[in-house]
Amino acid sequence: MKRNQILLFVSLPLIIILSGCGGDKVEAPQPEMETSAPAAPPEPVRGEEFELVAKAPLGKKLTESLSMESEVVDGEGKAMVKLTVDQGVTQAFESEKDGALQGVFTVRSLKMSQKLGDQGWEYDSSVDVKDSTSPIAKDLKRVLDEPLQYSVDPGGRVTGFGNYDLFSRKILPRTASRMGRSVITGLYSVSSLKDMVYQYDVLPTNAVAVGDMWPVKKIITVGPMANLAIEMKYTFEGMEEKDGMELAVLVGRGEIRLPEGTIKPEGQAPQDGGSQESSEPQGSGELSAADQAEMAEQMAALEGEIVDDGNVEPDSGSEPAPAAPAPEAADPNRLGTVESRILFDRDRGLIIERGATTKVTFPGVQGAPSRGVHVQATARMTALEDLPAGN
Repeated sequence: MKRNQILLFVSLPLIIILSGCGGDKVEAPQPEMETSAPAAPPEPVRGEEFELVAKAPLGKKLTESLSMESEVVDGEGKAMVKLTVDQGVTQAFESEKDGALQGVFTVRSLKMSQKLGDQGWEYDSSVDVKDSTSPIAKDLKRVLDEPLQYSVDPGGRVTGFGNYDLFSRKILPRTASRMGRSVITGLYSVSSLKDMVYQYDVLPTNAVAVGDMWPVKKIITVGPMANLAIEMKYTFEGMEEKDGMELAVLVGRGEIRLPEGTIKPEGQAPQDGGSQESSEPQGSGELSAADQAEMAEQMAALEGEIVDDGNVEPDSGSEPAPAAPAPEAADPNRLGTVESRILFDRDRGLIIERGATTKVTFPGVQGAPSRGVHVQATARMTALEDLPAGN
């Protein structure tokens, strides 16, 4: 697989699976004004309201399991490439600085497997490198136990990584293999890490009753290709008891889109865009015809096929088929859907579990067949401990 192919396959799922940002206020329904018109059916009685208030885990260490399964599928939904990643991570919150919570993210264990047709490999950090079937086992091992510092503002949003340059140099030294560099760059880019570290900006800003909804919007960068917009609505679906905890259930549904004006004709100059927060390659936010063709070629190359030019000679022995009715114009900026489920512990003010299912389709261009990426991901807190005194 080429470097850009691996970046597209690895980075796209990881930076959209658990994305979210602070929602707007949720307004309670207002009572109707009395009129002389016939009485309308009474408004349903608004149920009990709940405050879903996050509490900064200062002085705590969270242990989480992060799991992701991603597939590249063909136009018929058949899996062509499959990637699974399982990580055990810790996140320690030792201090605050200028009102921002200071966290340290560390990967403690890592399992990964990739399957392409009949070929594949597996990596398990608990197995000695020499016994691994992965060609990038030495590269992946460098990720373990390397601390990454980050900041979370009072609204629960990640504002930056204090030592990302040092972190990236240590996990990607000059001796890293080309394939290892591609995979690790996708897994541990700034965009990917923003959704791995603990944050809570998806919570509503005021009290909610069952059925209340609030919007969640975010722009993310997908490597050097383009920016993506995630537009969701979250619903408070009530309380659920699990493992002795009373948890609030939040369910989000929405779309993944190219921002309006992203697809540009070839030759039109793109505008500057993307985050300026890190030194990683950023997307311009523009996807030219050449970019679309390159993406199609990359997706086709994942199964080793040659892109057809789409020119098919008609059968001379048959009558031409009647013209089919023109289909309704598809939204060229809509790439797919995302559904998310969050469990929030009101007593401790912590998100206990985050899960998401994402389906993204890249339409075929220049005769190439369409391709899709299907992702299922879960982040689950497995332990919460006090940091040692003086740490």
